[in-house]
This record gives sequence, C-alpha cells and structure tokens, in this order.
Amino acid sequence: MKKVFMPLLASVLLLGACTDDDSTYGVQGKNYIHLSGLENSYDIVSFSGDKLNISPVVESDYAADDLEYTWSYYNTADGDKSKYDATTGTFTYTKADTISHDKNLSWPVAVTDGQYTLILTVKSKSTGLSEQMTTQVNASSALSLGFYVLKENAEGNTDVDLYNTVSQKLTSDVIKTFQGQAIPGKPRWMDVNHQLAFADPVTGGLSGGNLLCITTENNEVRWIRALDCTTVMDATNNHYAPVAGEIPYRTVRGYFTAYFLTNNGVYTTYTASQNSTGIFGPVAGTGGSTHVVGGTGNTNYYSIVYWSEQTRRLEMLDYNGNLKPVNQDGIQLGTLNYDCLDCGLSTAGGDLMYFVFADRTDATKKYLYQITPSLAYADVTNVRTIDPESHFAKASLRAFNGQQATIAYALDAGKVYSYNLATVGVEKELTFPGLPAGETITFLSNRYFAGSAAFDYLVVGTQSGGTYKLYFYNMVGGEPSGNAQFTITGSGKLKSLGYINPKVGDMSKAAAMPVLDE
Repeated sequence: MKKVFMPLLASVLLLGACTDDDSTYGVQGKNYIHLSGLENSYDIVSFSGDKLNISPVVESDYAADDLEYTWSYYNTADGDKSKYDATTGTFTYTKADTISHDKNLSWPVAVTDGQYTLILTVKSKSTGLSEQMTTQVNASSALSLGFYVLKENAEGNTDVDLYNTVSQKLTSDVIKTFQGQAIPGKPRWMDVNHQLAFADPVTGGLSGGNLLCITTENNEVRWIRALDCTTVMDATNNHYAPVAGEIPYRTVRGYFTAYFLTNNGVYTTYTASQNSTGIFGPVAGTGGSTHVVGGTGNTNYYSIVYWSEQTRRLEMLDYNGNLKPVNQDGIQLGTLNYDCLDCGLSTAGGDLMYFVFADRTDATKKYLYQITPSLAYADVTNVRTIDPESHFAKASLRAFNGQQATIAYALDAGKVYSYNLATVGVEKELTFPGLPAGETITFLSNRYFAGSAAFDYLVVGTQSGGTYKLYFYNMVGGEPSGNAQFTITGSGKLKSLGYINPKVGDMSKAAAMPVLDE
C-alpha cells in the first residue's frame, strides 16, 4: 500500500482524543471543515470478506471538488515506537498505510489480530487546510474470536466448530476445512491458551499467539494457531528430545508459565512475552491427568494443583513450574486410594479449589476436598463426606460456579441441581427457561471471562443424535436468569468448550483465567 510518511506519535498528539474535531484552524463561515459520524470503535472479522463501511458527515464551505479524502490506519500498539539508525543519527517511525481516497470507506479488512487506529483526513486542495478524525478498529480473524466447540465427528475423529460472537456465525469442522482432515481419534481435551510462545513454522523465529491445545484418546497432541488453523507444535517438536510412550492430557497456562500435563509429569515453558521458544522443558511431579485447577492472582499467582493418575496424589506446581507440597494438618498429603471425578475453583467465598473423589474400594463413598492454595504450598482445609443419596453424589456431570456463588452443579437423572459448598446438605433444582422439553442435557459448565468483553454464563449442552446444542444463560447468584442469551447448534458429538479473544494480552488476568475441569 502507499505509505503516509508521518511520525505517528506526532500525529496522535495533533489528533487528540478519538472521534474529536481536530482542526485547529478554520472557523465556520471563514473556510471550515467539520467532521463527524464515526463511532468510537468498530469490531470487524478480518479475512472474512466482510467490509467495514463508514459514511462520515463532512460539513464545509469549500466546494465539494476542492476536498480530498484519505483513509489510513496503523497498529495502535506501534504508534509510539521508533527505530534509531546509529549510522545516520535518525529515527524511523511507524507509518500509516493508506486504504482509500474515497469519501465513504468500504474496507475489506485483511489484517492480523489486534487494535488499529483508523484516520480520516479531509484536506482543501486550494488552501491546504485539513482536518482529521480517528477511531479504533478491533480486528480478529474469522478463527480468532468466539467459542470453540470440541467434538467427535461422524467418523469418530476430533474436530472443532467456532461460533464467532461478532458475526454470530458458526464455522463447522475447522480442522478438516483448513488442514484437510480431522485429527485421528476421539477427543480427550481442548484448552484455549492465549499468548503462548512457539517457533514460527515458516521463518523459525520466536513467535507467539493464541493457540488451541487439543489431545485425543489416540494420544495425539497438537498446538494449533487460531489465527489460521496452522499446527505450530505437536509430538515431534514439543520437547527438546523425543519422549517415548507419552500420554498427553492437556496444556494450561498460568501468569507467565504454560504447563503441559502428561503421564510422565508436568512439563513447563514460558509464555510469548518472555521470548521463549515454547518448547516444553524439564518435567516436574510424578504424573498427571486432565483434572487440574488454576489459582488466581490473589493467592498463588495462578499456580496449579492437579491430580496424578499414576501415583494417586494431589500435587502443586508454583508459577515457575517448581513442585510444591499439598499438605493436610501440616503433613504432606500421601497416596489416596481414590479416583478423581471432578475438580474446580470457587472464588465467591475466597480462592478455594475443590476436588471430588470416589473410593476405589466402594464407589458409593465420595469425598469433597477443599484446598486453599498459597505461593509455597496448598492446604487441605476441609474434607466432606458426600451424602450418597444427594444429587451431587449421584451426578453424571458436575461443575463449579467460579465467581458468583459458593455452589457447585450436579446433573442427576436429566435435571440440574445446585449444591452448596458452604452448607452441608443444601441442594436446589434449577430450571432453564426456554430449554426445549425432551432435550437431554449432556454438558454443564460455568464459563466466564475477564476483560473488555467480560461475561459469566451458565452453559448447558444437549445432544440429539448427531446434533448438539449449547445454551448460554446469564446468572443471578449462580442461578440461570431469563432465556438463553444465545444458542449454538452444530453437527457432531459435543465434548467441550473454550473461549478465545484476540485482545487478550500476555500476563493478564484474561490470559490466566482460572482453569476449568469440565
């Protein structure tokens, strides 16, 4: 594109606040240009064929053919950056790209994920008087924003669908569409990992971005770049040397550390902002599983507590990937002859982690372990024997409310119940307005997100033959409120759900959102 050779920092200082009239000269009635009609910001799906259409309002006493228009843009994050050339003693500033010289903008946006500053410049040819107006454009690729649905396809293999929350459209069979075929084997797990590090598959240089980590029951593992559905890492390059017989469970991230849970233990690497290769290094712990809970920044700096399927122990890794003890009554917790059924995080009554266990000698005996994490260790602060006649004990699915209430959820005989984590024996049947009668609930989760697009949904999923549906409910006090805000319908057998957002920066609360077990 043609470049506008203008230091952007100086331009921003001249422009002032977004969508303001930035002319410093030209008085109405004495040669003036006044601009309006731009929103404060625009959300656009990039590389989708959709166009950003803007018709500005231009008021001026100049003749229409005396005015010339320039639409240009630059990456907002680069606006104050410059490079110094020591040989010439000069600075080179980021330059804005010209889009169009038409009055009305019709821009088929094709930029990488991020926030961009869009500039409209209107200038009089005869006098040189000009005025500029700015706004923000939040761009995400068609694959970079929304809810990813992990599913088993009709052939019994692993694929994902994406519901874009801007376009409100579903892209089906993303992996098959963009990679030619689904991943072999039934799905085991999917985690959305914002701002993970990796080596660029084309240049080999250090890179970073938002990834899907997908594992299958065939023990396949892939880290897929959401921007374009390119696999940037798999079992051939995720370690410094090949690891035989590895069972990959899942990848979760902390504040600046990513954790790869396997049967051998947990491998760690640093995230994108740490100039990491993304290769998973030394292993810690004695095993792993899909059952893992991430803490928050308030208590343990997003460290994790997880269940080791191999040694039947609860283990903790701190924010640097170092193994820390899980204690009970001041003594490190040993082997438990249990099966781990579920786990989750509840922050409404303090940052508390919960693990649900069944006794291996008598599966009717179930226990709820409450764990309080800290930087150096985690403490088992309460163990509750779950009433075997309770819905929570008999549940086929469980979930935990993360933020609003000290409750968990249980699906028992087709109905959903809340289970009080603070008061023993209190359960309540929940109703979901608008959920069609006859649909069988097969998925249950509290999904929430921090940042500019924050939400907090109680999600139920249903399965009818080869069709799944997901219903997203707002909550009051952890209970569904009103009809579902939106519904996703797709083909395949529903497994799990994850949310991705291109605005998420590394080392942020949104990037290190508490890890979910369902």
